[in-house]
Amino acid sequence: MHNEESGENLMKQHRVPVLFCLSVCIVSMIATTRVETAHAEQPAQAPTPSGEPSLSEQAHQLYRDSLAFYQRGDMTSALDKLTSALELYRRTDDREGERKTINGIGVIYEDLR
Repeated sequence: MHNEESGENLMKQHRVPVLFCLSVCIVSMIATTRVETAHAEQPAQAPTPSGEPSLSEQAHQLYRDSLAFYQRGDMTSALDKLTSALELYRRTDDREGERKTINGIGVIYEDLR
């Protein structure tokens, strides 16, 4: 009987965080699908005359790098990359890039709590 009560209490305690995490995952999946569709419709950016990657390409690379650091558990480096990517996304007025980068920063800070 005691085990059933403690199990119910545990479920009640974790219900809100679990529901919140599930809703964030669902919203992220929907947003990702929309972004992938939007990016498929956009023409590729022309390389810069100097042959260097455009600011947008640099921002995307920084974002990808942050994911690699995050997966390895290096939160400090992941945050550094995301902060740099956010600056470039803002300079290029890429609102979707800003959104996903700010979301990534929030995920890392939530993980660090």
